[in-house]
Amino acid sequence: MNTKAGRKFQGAIILMVVAVYLIGLPGSIWHSAAAQAISTDTPTGDPNGGTEPFIEEVNPYLSVEHRTLADGRQVSGYIIHGPSAPLAEYEAERIASIRPAAVDSILPDFPSFNWVFGCSAVSGAMIAGYYDRGAYPNMYTGPTNGGVMPLTDTSWPSWSDGVDPYPNNPLIASHLGVDGLAVKGSIDDYWVQYGSGAADPYITGGWAQHTWGTAIGDYMKTSQSAYGNSDGSSTFYNWTSSSDLLTCQDMVDNAIDDEDGTYGRKLFYEARGYTVADCYNQNTDNNIAGGFSLADFQAEINAGHAVLLNLEGHSIVGYGYDGSTIYIRDTWDNNPANTYTMPWGGSYEGMALLSVSVVRLVPSTPLTGRVTLPMLLKHYLSGQSPTDILLSNSTVEEDMPVNTVVGTLSSVDPNIGDTFTYSLVGGAGDTGNASFNIAGNQLRTSAIFDYETQNSYSIRVRTTDQDGLFFEKAFTITVMPGSNVSPTNILLSNSSIAESQPINTVVGTLSTTDPDVGDTFTYSLVPGSGDTGNGSFNISGNQLRSSVVFDYEAQNSYSVRIRTTDQGGLFFDKAFIITITDVSESTILNGDFEQGHVAWTEYSNHGWDLIMLEGSTPVTAHNGSWLAWLGGEYDEIARLSQSFAVPGSSTVLHYWYISGSDDVCGYDYFRIKVNGTTLLTRNLCTTTNTGGWVEGTLSLAAYANTSITLMFEVTTDGSLNSNIFLDDISLASTMLTSPDVLVPEVSNAAAVRK
Repeated sequence: MNTKAGRKFQGAIILMVVAVYLIGLPGSIWHSAAAQAISTDTPTGDPNGGTEPFIEEVNPYLSVEHRTLADGRQVSGYIIHGPSAPLAEYEAERIASIRPAAVDSILPDFPSFNWVFGCSAVSGAMIAGYYDRGAYPNMYTGPTNGGVMPLTDTSWPSWSDGVDPYPNNPLIASHLGVDGLAVKGSIDDYWVQYGSGAADPYITGGWAQHTWGTAIGDYMKTSQSAYGNSDGSSTFYNWTSSSDLLTCQDMVDNAIDDEDGTYGRKLFYEARGYTVADCYNQNTDNNIAGGFSLADFQAEINAGHAVLLNLEGHSIVGYGYDGSTIYIRDTWDNNPANTYTMPWGGSYEGMALLSVSVVRLVPSTPLTGRVTLPMLLKHYLSGQSPTDILLSNSTVEEDMPVNTVVGTLSSVDPNIGDTFTYSLVGGAGDTGNASFNIAGNQLRTSAIFDYETQNSYSIRVRTTDQDGLFFEKAFTITVMPGSNVSPTNILLSNSSIAESQPINTVVGTLSTTDPDVGDTFTYSLVPGSGDTGNGSFNISGNQLRSSVVFDYEAQNSYSVRIRTTDQGGLFFDKAFIITITDVSESTILNGDFEQGHVAWTEYSNHGWDLIMLEGSTPVTAHNGSWLAWLGGEYDEIARLSQSFAVPGSSTVLHYWYISGSDDVCGYDYFRIKVNGTTLLTRNLCTTTNTGGWVEGTLSLAAYANTSITLMFEVTTDGSLNSNIFLDDISLASTMLTSPDVLVPEVSNAAAVRK
């Protein structure tokens, strides 16, 4: 099975998708599988008990790992493959993006390194190199340039992997002999060839891995196959559908910290002796509404922090701005005089802005004895203090649990773009401080209040801007009488599930009846009367799901006991009977492919998955989201098969298909076989292209009331690829007016090839 790369460009076929139809177009851009869904060998499963990660290739330089955490939340791991050189088709646009630097809003003397070991590692090294030249020495520890990281990587000789030459920058990736290194380093242990998913040399060679220390690429797991990264790639996790920060603590809590490049940057800084103040990944606001914005970016630059930017297939560094234009280092040019730009929320080299990686260090006093560079702020920041604090709500109901959010804090400040931190401080009006806490910009409770005991509290809050200037204000928080009562019922939208369904199939949706309007609820399986089947189910959010694959013949009903708990901690329990329904085993299973690879046996002599999500194919599914793709590769043998019993009442095979080819007739074929006997042959060539989904039927009457093995097969030769897409395969009692019949295969070897 191919794991880290999609099908190679093997030649064009003549199909371009318009809506769901295929139109013949000579010399088309369709290739064998640029959008094929791909699987992965590492990790083998979610360590938190979620669903197994699924990796899809978005483009040749970006893959996305879809992972569901134990609590039901979804994360997306952006695997940045990063091209090793600018894309030729965008070179003119890239050169045109160079413009003079806006000196009032750009970090000065920012390093410029050329690509080696991966664009993410290069970007991380440029930021670390900038810190090394300023207030955070010791990022680079070698002897070159007096121990100060050079602005470029021309101080070291280049190296070659036998295919391409690369710089030898030891801050990105260590290498035996560079800066006097006497042992194997990152390049020696991990590198095979750009884009290679092969095991690292230290693994195949059976030697001990070098000790991490000098190279940030080590900590970011760049090019390390043991962490699932092919050569040149790094992984950055983000919340799939949320603009929230995915913090480094979130990564630790969900056991994904050992794979994430941002967490690796944190580890590197800590290994250099510094303390990390903030560490997170976040989708940008052009990707998800409410995400990391231009104002956030400008605030980071104003504070002297560069930002690692992930595009849809490339990592770069943002180190300045001029309005909505941002200045970047693109990892393909080690001349610091060239100042490349891109619009915020736009694209660079044809790859759109995707997310940010932010790792802030605790402010450090510059050391003496070295040249240090000041963190440059925008000239208009006059150091004015905030002038007011606003609180969105100042009441809280009694009996609410600890850490209930009272309201959201915000600041009024003359300086546009300032960022703020909030804290409870001593002074006039601080008598109730101990009963509250602040998380980010949220004021939260630290106690459970009793209206009858005390119904108001006074707190004193400080807002501090990024320059350390502050403003304080006292607030009165009023406790309101509580009215919370227990829930009175639990409802389950469905209480049956068909046998043989995969684990985590949704049985039904839970809801609660509660006299309190606006209450929120959590659900759990609890012991007590009617709990005998609890172990066969799980709850994710408000969904009751299966934890086993049920067999109707073994057991056809289960009892579960479910608890609903409201936001005040009050609960109600109820037992439910879950019925297992029988599924006829004398029919085609998963004929619509909506269960993925269930029930079907797939074979490709090139190792491709045949059943795929429609987003990974050039066509949309006939129904649903899954379909099968046979062909699309030279010298391919692709077979999709399933064994089942043909009922006497349903002996007609129905199937929907798209046929597309740029070959002449007589070279590529589609066949339907039963028990190895060919019942139908379709000559795949330009004259038989369907232009869209069509329905086919085939009589299986000769096999009524017998068990058969049904096979769909495509074979191609070494040129001009052909494709068959299949969906909605079923048995019925009716035949189309013009059923499919066996057509003899005729060689066209004497024909003149296109």
